[in-house]
Amino acid sequence: MKRHLNVLSLLVLLAFTPSIASAGFGDMLKEKAKKAVQGDKKGKATKAASSESGGIKSAIQPPATPENATKFTAALQLEVSEREKTVQFLKTVKSRDVYEKCKVDFMMSADGQKLSQKYMEVMSVAGKPEYQKRLEAVGAEMEKQIETRCGPDPNRYNDGWRAQAMREALGKASDDFAEDDYAYHTWKEWVVEFCKYIEELKKDPDYKTKLAKIEDEGLRIPGFGQGIHYVYTASEANLLLEQCDTLMPLINKTL
Repeated sequence: MKRHLNVLSLLVLLAFTPSIASAGFGDMLKEKAKKAVQGDKKGKATKAASSESGGIKSAIQPPATPENATKFTAALQLEVSEREKTVQFLKTVKSRDVYEKCKVDFMMSADGQKLSQKYMEVMSVAGKPEYQKRLEAVGAEMEKQIETRCGPDPNRYNDGWRAQAMREALGKASDDFAEDDYAYHTWKEWVVEFCKYIEELKKDPDYKTKLAKIEDEGLRIPGFGQGIHYVYTASEANLLLEQCDTLMPLINKTL
């Protein structure tokens, strides 16, 4: 009976001891990552307002230079890498049923019983100095041993945790690219619209003629709203024509 009471006490402690590993994780989520995902609520445009005729002027910031294109590629690779780390980590997380069975088996083991005894000893001096610290220490030791035996807790690493981790990956990539939080998102949109347009243009019988004109004069792609266009100077168009095959697969992995 005493052995079963010890196990029951240990179960209660597991249920109510705060997770040390997840403490403070919400603080890691940067505001800049939220902006990049959700868009600036102040309505900062991602599409350049332009008349439908006249000279084409560059609107992308930071400027579309080979150096910035290289930085953008590196930022995309960073985001893809960070996202992949999250995906691979989650593959190590057991299902809830398997994890709970493993946890109970551990509690019934000799090591689990030792922890249960420690817990009972701390409870016997409840209210005395440093009681809370001692209780937290037992909880931390318990979590560590259970994770070693059973792997990460699936109740902690849920869909919400995954979404936060993906936003954090986005924030790191955004920081890596430019100081302006919105620049990374803008470049993604700007590149996608151009590369999609060129891919569709390839189906046009007059593709080569139209492509030559784009290389010579630049390009306007209608956006949403009257007089709103994605605009690309000739130099920007030529830069992206060389980059689409590299950038689009990376961008697609971040969507």
